[in-house]
Amino acid sequence: MSKQLKHLKSLLEMIRGFREISNRDGGLMPFATAAKLLGVSKQRVNDLVTEGTFKPVEFAGKKWLSANQIEEFINLKREPGRPWHKPSVKEMWKMSREGAKEQVKK
Repeated sequence: MSKQLKHLKSLLEMIRGFREISNRDGGLMPFATAAKLLGVSKQRVNDLVTEGTFKPVEFAGKKWLSANQIEEFINLKREPGRPWHKPSVKEMWKMSREGAKEQVKK
């Protein structure tokens, strides 16, 4: 088998693999494209991957995000910004004591 024929066979296998992944995951997109669609930075997309919200798909030596994952994330209708942290009773008492100490010093 010639070198050129082997190269063509490997390209065909790669194309078939891409089709299979695309059919399963609704298509692949680079992190930068996902960031633009979501209206966030590329770093935030990387953070979402790190925290496990997105699971990247490896293809052709690179990491991609599936369009299905991005669509599901958009449909969550999350509020912008960081979630509000409701302090526990213990934290509230600690803050009260610290505030009282400051008032006594004045």
